Amino acid sequence: MKDEDGSLAKILDTNRALSKTNFLSVIVPITKMAGRFENLESWLMEALECGIEVILVHDIQDEMTEIEIAVKFKTINHSKLKILEGKFESPGLTRNKGISESTGEWIAFWDADDVPNPRAAQSLLDLIQNQGGVELIVGSYEVISPSGQSLVEARDGDINGIAVNPGMWRMIFKRELMGGRSFSNSKMGEDQEFIASLKPWDLSIRFSKIVLYRYYFGGDYQLTSDGGNFKDLVHVTKRLINQLEISNSKANIFISTLIIRQIFTGFSRSGPKVKKEFVSIAALFTIKYVIFHPRRTASSVKNILKLRGK
Repeated sequence: MKDEDGSLAKILDTNRALSKTNFLSVIVPITKMAGRFENLESWLMEALECGIEVILVHDIQDEMTEIEIAVKFKTINHSKLKILEGKFESPGLTRNKGISESTGEWIAFWDADDVPNPRAAQSLLDLIQNQGGVELIVGSYEVISPSGQSLVEARDGDINGIAVNPGMWRMIFKRELMGGRSFSNSKMGEDQEFIASLKPWDLSIRFSKIVLYRYYFGGDYQLTSDGGNFKDLVHVTKRLINQLEISNSKANIFISTLIIRQIFTGFSRSGPKVKKEFVSIAALFTIKYVIFHPRRTASSVKNILKLRGK
């Protein structure tokens, strides 16, 4: 693993021409976004001008969103913009459709209600294009909440920092990693399950201190605000526990950190019925992992709690 120690000024040197190749494809799921497209509009044209292929994938669930997409985006005549539509009924299946239509050497997954930095992402890729072997880029991101904002940085060189901060929108994936893999149809935790399927503990990763993304949270429109979606998180967590059968210690530490995060989320945010299921999951996880690795578990819990405290 290598750390990115270049300054933002160097990365964003405006005198250096941006790559004209179709280097990066960005997949953006859209669901029930009527009246909330201002963030997407703020960066879309910049991304296209950087030569980034932007694939908007509309998971059709309401008529007003469909109308606004037609007015705001279908009128844009740009070779790098693709607009796909269908009834996918989950963010994962929506992303799968985008992957199937993408052509870039690298792929990123951005959300329509956040604000990424397209120029920083493309410039970072330009910097590493002659450095063979890099399979995953992990940047830093800024959290924007209703009460303020805080900067959350990637833990340089620490693979378990990805498990603690698993936001995939700050990651850029080599296209080859997509081969034979896809997102599940779960409405929660599908991103973490996908990241685990990539076996990041075996990948060559470039960590960057550059802030590639502004993540907005706290809206009542987000999937985590719907208690019914936590049932899907139960299924994802169970599948991750099954992966603990593997003997690779790096894999177990990474996956167990994801599991602990999901258990915390289930206990703190789900309804009474789902909480009972997470009690059973916690018991199974304890029997299968915690009693054999108490120190590793304590370290994971400490790191997760530190993140939540920011």
